[in-house]
Amino acid sequence: MEDKDIIALFWERSESAINETSKKYGKYCYHIAYSILYDEQDSEECVNDTYMNAWKTIPPHNPYKLSAYLGKITRNLALNKLDYYNAKKRGNGEIPLVIEELKECICATENVEKIVDEIHFTDTLNSFLASLSKEKRIIFLRRYGSL
Repeated sequence: MEDKDIIALFWERSESAINETSKKYGKYCYHIAYSILYDEQDSEECVNDTYMNAWKTIPPHNPYKLSAYLGKITRNLALNKLDYYNAKKRGNGEIPLVIEELKECICATENVEKIVDEIHFTDTLNSFLASLSKEKRIIFLRRYGSL
């Protein structure tokens, strides 16, 4: 079935739009999700969520290229899921609680937040510098390195 026919089914709110989309682009969307998540169940969930998002967004949107539209939805869903899992690995938002508990064990408690801020700033600055070309990094360090 042609993309324009599938999009027409979405506009008609026909449930066969999901079936036809799955037949034509199911493996494509699964491959995108799996290449990000490396997990079968999460990839299948992203593909199903892609169909749901397409159902919700195609009217009023009328995508020019259905494969790119579905691919972008799948990629964004997979990246969001990956961010969620990585956040859980970083303490799932409980790091401030842990730092608060550790304040009693550290003799200089007023410096703990300053140290954490300095570490965060250093990591952010290093990430920024790594994204620059060698020439721009040298210029930046010469300009701001003495501050």
